[in-house]
Amino acid sequence: MYKETILIVIDLINAFSPIELYKLSEMPVEQLDLKRRKNINNVINWAQKNHILTTFICDSHFPNQFENSKEIPHALVGSEQTQIMSWVNVPKDSKIFQKHTYNGSKNEEFIKLLKDHHVNSFIILGTSTGACVYKTATGLKKKGFQDICIVEDACADYFPDRHYLTINKILGDKLFNIVFSNELIMNNNFF
Repeated sequence: MYKETILIVIDLINAFSPIELYKLSEMPVEQLDLKRRKNINNVINWAQKNHILTTFICDSHFPNQFENSKEIPHALVGSEQTQIMSWVNVPKDSKIFQKHTYNGSKNEEFIKLLKDHHVNSFIILGTSTGACVYKTATGLKKKGFQDICIVEDACADYFPDRHYLTINKILGDKLFNIVFSNELIMNNNFF
């Protein structure tokens, strides 16, 4: 149905899991409450039902190679922290990519997939809204992609206030479309 659309799930990895779900979380995103987790899986299930390819872009850092020197070391290459959280529905035909920066669009294999599948529209969800979600969306826009949609209630941030500030900035600057999971699923409305 949406052959040129892709769902991008960003950084739903153990490093950011709420403590109640994964005790060894390095930067727990407590905003990933039960409702947001349900919204995330509902969107993933909707994408599968509509034959929208689902991709996961996951942090995987080398020691001492973080974009921000004040950043808490997390999700080191090869660690359990880089694994997708156990509650996330990962469809069998999903593609999983690693990233070493905030911007997932810097992964060359991911960009090749977009070109190979003639992708021209994106639905993005995950964490953290004000960092990796935002940087990936802006990175795609800088590469010339225009149809970018962020699912507000399927995103979360390590800093909850930053989530809302980022959503308000996107709305104010009209950078991307913002939708809620129920309007996406019920109306197939994202652009």
